[in-house]
Amino acid sequence: MLGAAPARAPDTWSVGDVTLTSRFLLGTAGYPSPQVLREAIAASGTQV
Repeated sequence: MLGAAPARAPDTWSVGDVTLTSRFLLGTAGYPSPQVLREAIAASGTQV
């Protein structure tokens, strides 16, 4: 039986005085409408 995985420190990304937990970058081109863009941003969980 395998042991439990060791605890990991939170993976954060700091830019200036802002600390983010998501490094996912989402482009804003190519969406058919501003509403679809807003929905994609919300669904992705990106902070950038």
